[in-house]
Amino acid sequence: MTPLGHHIRIRLEDGRVIVHSDEERRVVARVVLKQGRGDGVLAFSLPDTHLHLEALCSDRAASRLCQRIATSLKQRLNLSMSFVTYPHEAIGDQRYLFNTFRYLLTQHKRHDVELRSFLEATNIPDLLGLRPMGRYTRGNVQRALPRVHAATVLDWLGLSGLRPAGGPLNAVVDATLSASALSSLTGRSRSVVDARRCLLEVVGHRLNGSELASLLGVAERTLYDLKHRPADPELVRAIRLQLGLRRIWTEDRTLAVTRLR
Repeated sequence: MTPLGHHIRIRLEDGRVIVHSDEERRVVARVVLKQGRGDGVLAFSLPDTHLHLEALCSDRAASRLCQRIATSLKQRLNLSMSFVTYPHEAIGDQRYLFNTFRYLLTQHKRHDVELRSFLEATNIPDLLGLRPMGRYTRGNVQRALPRVHAATVLDWLGLSGLRPAGGPLNAVVDATLSASALSSLTGRSRSVVDARRCLLEVVGHRLNGSELASLLGVAERTLYDLKHRPADPELVRAIRLQLGLRRIWTEDRTLAVTRLR
């Protein structure tokens, strides 16, 4: 019988912790989401020493995916050693598919990892609308695991709900970085420029030009150019959802549930 997919695991040769900051976790997320786009990725997570993926692909495709991710991570994280891959576990039925999905997205409990940082190196933000880059994984889940909703994932995280917020402004840069899977807002890449533009949309008129320029680390004349670019509404909403999540961290409020569909 042809497997539904595979549970994939990779680690560094000596089993050391792979990333040590949220910035590095976002690099992992960006790499996995880029390399896994055509392989039916349902879930991924990196709790500490190993990366888990669940993908609706063949064993051969899983091996190629591992190779691409390992090569990219070694370069992007400037690692001195190589990755090794565990034998892929074939997923034979729907129950196994669901159990593996839940297992990957609750690794923070198994390894006693802080939830806030754990999320950065998973596709949970993509499933909840907190990060547009991996929206395709939400589509994969809707097709393969139609009984899974945002409420399901939120319950696993111990959260009652999620809704957009406009602040606090001192968290807007961090929220933008998480929503964009970026390590910083410096540079001229399209993703950085788009993130800056969406941050401006979220802040609105609550800061003046010099305050905004200081917040973004750019010259005031750059703001003029940014404001004349279109803002991606999905990324704007993701930033506001990230701010809403940060409000939960600090206020522990019960909010309305956002569904996957």
